[in-house]
Amino acid sequence: MSDIFALQKLQKKQNAKIDKDLENLISGLEKVYHEAERKLIKLLSNYKGDTIDASFALQNKRNIENILTESGYYEVVEDFVSEFSQTLKTIKAEYELLSIKPKLSEAGKISIQALNNVSIDAFALYERDVAQTIYNGLLRTALTNVPLTEAISAAQALLQDLSQAGKIRTIAETKYMEFIRGTEAIIAKDAGYNRFLYAGPIDDKIRPFCLDRVYKIYTRDEIDSMNNDQIDDVFISGGGYNCRHKWIPVPDDFALTETEKNNFDKLRERVR
Repeated sequence: MSDIFALQKLQKKQNAKIDKDLENLISGLEKVYHEAERKLIKLLSNYKGDTIDASFALQNKRNIENILTESGYYEVVEDFVSEFSQTLKTIKAEYELLSIKPKLSEAGKISIQALNNVSIDAFALYERDVAQTIYNGLLRTALTNVPLTEAISAAQALLQDLSQAGKIRTIAETKYMEFIRGTEAIIAKDAGYNRFLYAGPIDDKIRPFCLDRVYKIYTRDEIDSMNNDQIDDVFISGGGYNCRHKWIPVPDDFALTETEKNNFDKLRERVR
């Protein structure tokens, strides 16, 4: 006998933890970007001249590329990604509530660890993009003979724009949930499950794609035919950027009761 409403409460608890982890990440990265800004200003202020020339930009390309790394970027990111593994406990508790007992193979465990690495790689890519954007901006100021004071201000503004909390949160929350959905996919494959319950919050933040599907059951083929109009592969991306929902694998004989279906229909109507 499953307890779908207890599952919903567990989902809320998990989302609260994700929110806390995201806030810790943003707080940590704000300090990193502040330190990176200080290093960048110091680097540019050491230049002797009224305008930065291209040779200075080229000579300091590596320093600019490493500015976030040296400011503690990866320490903060790795602390954040290390929290992903805690979701395995929640997933296990979810399955207990749904009265299902899938087994995870050694290959599955290795695959889940690989998902962690993919998440770190995504942050590494963003770090390189930030560094490259700053370098390109500096090179442009050098080629257009912009005064040094203006070049410093432009570099500061660019770094501040790239470090906005909203941008960081979108990347982080998307990767966090992709890890969870990827883990569920690995467990489903090991267990031979082909049906999935779309679970997560029903509130004023929910998008239409998720509202239409949450707490309903779909086959893998049905999921693969869906389109959220944001990110490919709905099985991993869910409703798209910042989506808080996931696909929980369920056995063939699993079904919501009529009472559960009716209650979720009422919840959906309240937020439409």
